[in-house]
This record gives sequence, structure tokens and C-alpha cells, in this order.
Amino acid sequence: MTYQFHELVADLYRTFGTPATMLDPHNRVLAFSDQPVELTDQVRRTNLLVNAVDTELGKAVVRHVNDFAHTVSVMTRIPAAPELGLLERVVIPLLVNGVATAYIYLIDPDGRVRAEDLEPFHPAFAAVAKQVELERLARFRVRAAVAGIVSGDETERRVAADTLDDIGMVNLPSPLRAAVLMAETPVDTISDHLWGRVLGPFSVWSEIAGRIVAILGNLTESSFDRVRSHADSVSSHGKQVRLFVGLGSPVAELAHTHLSYRQALRALRLAQSPGTGTRIAVWEELGAWRLILTLSQDEATASVDPRVQRLVGGEDMTTLKMVRRYLEREAEAEAIAEEHHLHRTTLYARFRRMQDRYGLRWDLAEDRLATILGIRITLLYGRRT
Repeated sequence: MTYQFHELVADLYRTFGTPATMLDPHNRVLAFSDQPVELTDQVRRTNLLVNAVDTELGKAVVRHVNDFAHTVSVMTRIPAAPELGLLERVVIPLLVNGVATAYIYLIDPDGRVRAEDLEPFHPAFAAVAKQVELERLARFRVRAAVAGIVSGDETERRVAADTLDDIGMVNLPSPLRAAVLMAETPVDTISDHLWGRVLGPFSVWSEIAGRIVAILGNLTESSFDRVRSHADSVSSHGKQVRLFVGLGSPVAELAHTHLSYRQALRALRLAQSPGTGTRIAVWEELGAWRLILTLSQDEATASVDPRVQRLVGGEDMTTLKMVRRYLEREAEAEAIAEEHHLHRTTLYARFRRMQDRYGLRWDLAEDRLATILGIRITLLYGRRT
């Protein structure tokens, strides 16, 4: 039904020759017509849209346009504000039982739009207002169901799965995978449209405990790559924002996605850690990290060998990463020495001194493994205080 929204704003543009935009009561864009540069104002040309409220100018625009619009119940003209780069515009609240479910804005400095000329659109306004409310209620049901489907309670999961099956707007072909996402900014400041673009058409999601929890379906390489690519940077409010993503293993049935969700939560821990060098973590690709991630932070840090605790407390992070790469054979000694501008014999001498200092023997498998695990835990959670 979102198509109906776009049809309405397109019809308004064709009729009046003025750019039209439809927003919900939270100032999120639902639909927009063509926006020719010569017909739009400075705010549009500089991309200071209604969501960009993190600048003084953006806040002033919201106060002048959106906050004012939320006080009216009939078509109203919003005067121009040259100091804000705003042309005169019309706001049309779309009402259900006297409550606005959406607002249509028409940039109209020439006064082309009159109340009597809008009368043919009244049936469409009423229909779209109801549809916006129905979609809001459906989204509420979907998001409540997502929270239920990842619950630890089997009854909640069963009811939630039945709810998702009953909602026609949900399309989740197998295989399924849970994803948990965080951002550099609070997730509730990022628009629903952006999350939909990141997660793709075969997904449902909800905000749970300050995170975006999603169930992804139809996991082709292209859909998986979409999430990977957006983890690097997405555009929100005119700024680039990095995402942190944990992905659980694929499952065949909706009833099993709570298992994938638990894995995704653990993988997110790795993605959020600044010491691990990744912002997207896929559970089945994490190898031995999975063993560490099944432990709580307190359990993991308390399990570090006392000798390795002294090592990670006494050496800088660059040295610890160098030792880890050497012990895990991510790079040969010669390559590590060259990267750090050291002679290979100097590198070996440094390693011998560290072993002597902390009582470790890296030619012994037990000490080697204990050191690797201790450094990994330090990279994941930081040093113990």
C-alpha cells in the first residue's frame, strides 16, 4: 500500500506543479514527488530535511515547519522564512477520527494551492490516512512479534511465530538468520527507512534494549552483501554513521531463530570491540572466538592465565597484537619484523625477553594457547582494572 502514498503525492505534483512530501507524525518521510531544483527551496537543495535536527538551522526549520504543522487540523499555509532558506508552503494534515496520521507538505510560494482545489483529493486523503494508521499498527504487531520470536520462553516464541505467519506484509523465505545491529548514535535516532534499506525486503525487525534485532530471510549472497556493505558506513541526517553488526548462523525455521539470535548477540560483542578490527561478525566465521564469546565478560577475563595477565598488563597494545599474529601464524616472523621496522633477530630477541619476563614458554602448546586466548580476551574487552 505504500505505492498508494507515492501515487497521491505524484498526483498532487501533476495537478499543482508543486513538489509534495508526505511525513508521519515523527517527521519521517513516507513518500515524495519529483523535487525539481528550480521549484524547491534552499533547505531541500542543501539536504536539510526534517530529520536533520542536529544543527541549529535544522532545529529552527523543524520548529518553523513541522512543529507548527502538528498544531493544525485543516489545510494551513506556513509562511516563508528567508533567514532559514524556506519558501512558503502548505501543510495538509491527514486525519483519522480527528488525529493526524500523516502530513502532506506542498512548496507553494505562488499560492497555486487553494482549499477548494483540494476537494477532489479528499477521498484519497481519507484513504491514505487510514492506510498509514493500518501500516503503523501492522508494524507494531510485527515488532512485538520479533521480540517474542527471540524470547527465551517457548510459548512466547510459538505465539510470535503464529503472529508473523498471520500478517500478510511479512515475507521471510528460508533460510533465516538473526542479526543484531548497533550504531555510533542511538538507534532510535535513525529512520525506519534507513534500517529497511540496510536489511532489505525480506526482513522484519524491532528495537530491543537499544539494539536493532532483525530476522533476515532469503539469504542470497547479494542480500548478505547488502548488510556487509552498510556496516562500513550509512548516511543518516546528512552524516556518515558506522554500524556494528552481529549475525547468527542460518536456520531453516522461524521457530529456531532464537538460537541464531543468541549467536548474533555474541558476535555483536566482537564487532563492537575496538581491538578486534571488524565491525561485522558472522558467527560461523568466528572460529575459536566463539568459545570465548560463550563466556560472560567476567568469566572470560577471570579465566586468563595469571602469567598472561601480567603480559597484557605490562605490554602495549601494538606489541600484544604483534605477539598474537606471530603465535597464531597470521604472519611469519619475517613479515611481522618488516612491518614493524625490526630485524628478524631483534624480533626473536624481544619475544625471548617477554617469555623470560612473564614465565612463558611459547614452544609449549599449553603456554602458546594460554597466551593466544589471553590476548584475544584483552582485545575483546580491554585490560582488567
